[in-house]
Amino acid sequence: MKAFIRKWMIVSIIGAFFFAGTSGLYAAASRALPKGMTPEKLERSVVRMLDYVDTRLLNGKSAKKIEDSENYEAIARLYRCREDRDLIAAWINQGQFEDAYWALKDLNKILKGAMAMSRAQERAAKKAKDKIDAARAISDAYFVRAKQRGIHKGNGGKEALELFISAQERRLNAQDLHADKDYQAATAAFERSIKLLKKAIAFSRKQGGNKRVSETQTELNGQSAITSNL
Repeated sequence: MKAFIRKWMIVSIIGAFFFAGTSGLYAAASRALPKGMTPEKLERSVVRMLDYVDTRLLNGKSAKKIEDSENYEAIARLYRCREDRDLIAAWINQGQFEDAYWALKDLNKILKGAMAMSRAQERAAKKAKDKIDAARAISDAYFVRAKQRGIHKGNGGKEALELFISAQERRLNAQDLHADKDYQAATAAFERSIKLLKKAIAFSRKQGGNKRVSETQTELNGQSAITSNL
């Protein structure tokens, strides 16, 4: 279902680009070619530019990064540029080198803009991942501490147990959200579980369960050893 929604959004954006017009791709008449650009140089230039666009921008690693970024505007630009590329190639075949020259210049700018969008999305995703990893690690630590105190078995009292169960539900919810790539909501769920676990541990201490189960068991074992020696 989510894959369908993503595809629908991409198609919608591409449609918006299509009906909005072709922007600067057909504005060659109002521009002047660089000085010294002879017809022969112009032809060689557009052939090289088209080869660069094909190999480096439309079908290389950069294009794959754009497609994998889930930035729908960047993906829409990439798809539209692939369509425009065929039109430009037709111009070159027809000898319309000046039109092709400026169209390729525009295409290059659009694709580089799309790459910038995908890189920004990648940086934001890394930042979100670092944040959720930190929240998960802290939640894990408090979860282990609460279990060591036996809170999950009711050793810390009713209130502590209820808080522990709520925290556990939040943690499971956070994992589901993380799987759905809703990193912001997942981070918030982990952070909420941390607060609940802290409260559970605090209630446990008030109930007199201020020692961890493992620590208490160690003391009991030590006392048993002393008694047996007597």
